[in-house]
Amino acid sequence: MTRGSQQKIETDVIESFLKHLKKDGFKIRYEPQKTEAPDFRLFIEDRVVGCELTRITLEELEQWARGHSDRTATLEEEILGNRVEEWIEELLLRKIEKIPRYRKNCRCDELWLVVHFGIIPLFDHALENFKKMQKTIESIPHDFDKIWFVGESSDVRLLWPLK
Repeated sequence: MTRGSQQKIETDVIESFLKHLKKDGFKIRYEPQKTEAPDFRLFIEDRVVGCELTRITLEELEQWARGHSDRTATLEEEILGNRVEEWIEELLLRKIEKIPRYRKNCRCDELWLVVHFGIIPLFDHALENFKKMQKTIESIPHDFDKIWFVGESSDVRLLWPLK
């Protein structure tokens, strides 16, 4: 994927995310970060929220599935099946060590992780997979204040904390 197409996907994800937050009545100002950590800041009412955008690519999912393969399962079953907890755990663990740097760089009151899959049409209305991801996220100690998921068709859901 070229950097230009990746930026377009990220722009679409951010727009969907902001639209969702504004729909919930928040007055928001968006500011991209000049550094890469975290990706952007939101000014919501009197709070500064640092947001790190993280994407799982089809290539990463395929590579992950090959390394954890059940020889009888299809790739789709591997990705969407019983393994969702393992790769969301891997994603979160990659970000945890960077949290202090994110907070320092953006001088934020809160830090949110925004997970997306780019153009991959996964998880629309897959409640069981969301529950698995939520349970896994809840079991891993981390210092994110919120973790969001942005899927296709502007599907935005709060993964953590559980309400």
